[in-house]
Amino acid sequence: MKIFSLKKELLKTKIIIFGVKFSLKRNYEKIVAQNYKKKLAALQKVWGQRKIKVGFLVSEPAKWQYQSLYEEFDKSDYFEPVVLITQLSLAHQGEKHFYKTIDDCYDFFKGKGLNVTYAYDKRRKAYMSVSDFGVDILFYQQPWELDDSQHPIIASKSVLTCYVPYGLHLVEYNGSYVRDFHQLLWLMFVENDSLIQRFSALIQNKVSNCVVVGYPKLDAYFLPNISIFDTNAKPIVIYAPHHSFEKSGLNCATFQENGMDILALAEKYQDKVSWIFKPHPRFKTAVISNNVMSETEIDSYYRRWEKLGEIYDGGDYIDLFKQSAAMITDCISFLGEYLPSGNPLFHLLAKNRPFNNFAKTFIDAYYKIENVKQLHDVIVRVVIKKHDEKKAERLANIPLLFDKNEKASTKIVAKLKNSLGGL
Repeated sequence: MKIFSLKKELLKTKIIIFGVKFSLKRNYEKIVAQNYKKKLAALQKVWGQRKIKVGFLVSEPAKWQYQSLYEEFDKSDYFEPVVLITQLSLAHQGEKHFYKTIDDCYDFFKGKGLNVTYAYDKRRKAYMSVSDFGVDILFYQQPWELDDSQHPIIASKSVLTCYVPYGLHLVEYNGSYVRDFHQLLWLMFVENDSLIQRFSALIQNKVSNCVVVGYPKLDAYFLPNISIFDTNAKPIVIYAPHHSFEKSGLNCATFQENGMDILALAEKYQDKVSWIFKPHPRFKTAVISNNVMSETEIDSYYRRWEKLGEIYDGGDYIDLFKQSAAMITDCISFLGEYLPSGNPLFHLLAKNRPFNNFAKTFIDAYYKIENVKQLHDVIVRVVIKKHDEKKAERLANIPLLFDKNEKASTKIVAKLKNSLGGL
């Protein structure tokens, strides 16, 4: 049984006075702020007496953005991390989807050697209450497909809630900071000051729960390269299509225009290039639901990639980025996440995609691709013949995103230490 209904209770509460109905917006920001104040005071009292337990609420391994932060907590004398596996709410909507199952998600983290447990009762098919997680601080993976019972409003009664977006903010997207989720968090860790200004403009009020630390997923670039593919000395090229075909969303997907041609291009150069197909975790479902391809057609498409090279669906893909020679993508976040690799990126341009001012400071150093002929020419010139004329410009832009002196995860842990213990 759900504790409350977001649809009915989060936005407004109906009251009746003398037979007249009124709609009253409840001040949930004030409610959760009071809850956080009590929890913070309680944790400050036990600081240093026991380890503070930190949970990461996860439903999709492909979106795992917290590896570096988990490791930072794990080596600390003050914190104890655990990954909490929950279920996407769409799994109960009776619609066919192609995401990893909850057991696949559990096995992914168990295989990485992390402390992991379920936050969903599979036998009863019920979501566990946040108060039963046994943690003091809860990091969310994403605000989407989140069951009401694990929402920050309920979670605030027993934990301090935190969030690091799993993707970089490179476009003007109104859903990047909303009252129903982001404003109800205790702390949200973001990549730069301009983002806080953008959030404040969205809500027409000064944002107070955001802390600038950089982007923790990029901490993986501090690690040395690890060989994970037998490339036979051929350069690795990644094709990473996005899922946002809907005009109401990010609307950056170009697969409907070029997906088949890019596969044909990959097949043509398979003797010279090792290809990796890395679709967004929601890609296959979006292709079908938006009538880009039928299920039979997209299954056939995947099989052709399996014969051609690798299909990669893991969330720990930075090592892959470092090993690769280039990336072909229309995924907005990857435009930033790939930059510290130093490798060329071939940006599949979507029509009328407005990038924010921060993105504009570095995306011009990528190769802009408007059609497959351009892509063919640049693959031959840059990857096969190794004439990368934009390399110097691209390398000069890396400091805009990546602080080589200190990890973002280190900054997050330092902030929490300061808040909880004044260290």
